[in-house]
Amino acid sequence: MLNTKSEDKVEITSNYYYNKDGSQVVELPTSRRSMKSELPSHYMEILKKEKLSPKNEEDLIQLFSILNSK
Repeated sequence: MLNTKSEDKVEITSNYYYNKDGSQVVELPTSRRSMKSELPSHYMEILKKEKLSPKNEEDLIQLFSILNSK
């Protein structure tokens, strides 16, 4: 007989958004590759310099705090 037991899995995802160009709100990409093409280069420079992860909520808060303070 086939194994008919199934295991339920729960996946929690978070979507982050930012104000692009002061006019539209867009979803923030979570991979570095996507971020490179979507965000200005100085965002990526800060991520690299500060060793921040685009998948970590606290790191994203820190990134935008740095950007907003300039």
